[in-house]
Amino acid sequence: SPLLSPPGVCVDDPNCPHLNDGDCDDGGPGSAYDFCEYGGDCTDCGPQLPPPNSPDSSYCNNECQHASDGECDDGGEGSHYSVCDFGSDCIDCGERFVEGEEGEEGEEGEE
Repeated sequence: SPLLSPPGVCVDDPNCPHLNDGDCDDGGPGSAYDFCEYGGDCTDCGPQLPPPNSPDSSYCNNECQHASDGECDDGGEGSHYSVCDFGSDCIDCGERFVEGEEGEEGEEGEE
């Protein structure tokens, strides 16, 4: 699935008010401003490394067509709907982690 292109975070978030303006606006290293979500101004900033204190097994982008609508839509824990790929509604769902991947101590599948 083309959700993420690890190790970098890089999407052009349609909710970023300053996409493609020639200035990096995602608040990451080398950015001029922090108007957009981290990694959400890809054209201007290029891929950003995962944020510090974030294991490599995290998923967080806003490629879901229903991202940033106030409801979590990625089918993960606490989501309202399951209409998007896991980790693709980061603004509404927060960062997602996959149990068993290196860098994350997940709880055994309790439901």
